Amino acid sequence: MAYTVSTLTGNATDKFKWGNKRCIFAEITFSGTYPTGGEALTAADFGLRKILMVLGNSTEAAGQTSAWQVFWDRTNNKLKLFGLAVAATGQTEHGNIAYAAVSVAHVLVIGF
Repeated sequence: MAYTVSTLTGNATDKFKWGNKRCIFAEITFSGTYPTGGEALTAADFGLRKILMVLGNSTEAAGQTSAWQVFWDRTNNKLKLFGLAVAATGQTEHGNIAYAAVSVAHVLVIGF
């Protein structure tokens, strides 16, 4: 596993119900190398049986100098990171390269 999960503030309010769904404000700290096609997340790491959606953003490097948009690939249960690349016409997926020393995502995970 190339990530660790913690609640965003450490308070009980980081976990709540929204109708019949369960939600958690989480911090995902990445390590190692971003895998081609995205980071496979396990619902149990968030106290869930199934992840339906992940909203938020990710930053890289000390001082959070690079930002990445998160995209939840529900079919493959993977979190993908997208950002702008030179000469790109839209956002492109993070390359299969080592994460910067400090790579963290602040997300809202919705599931059941």
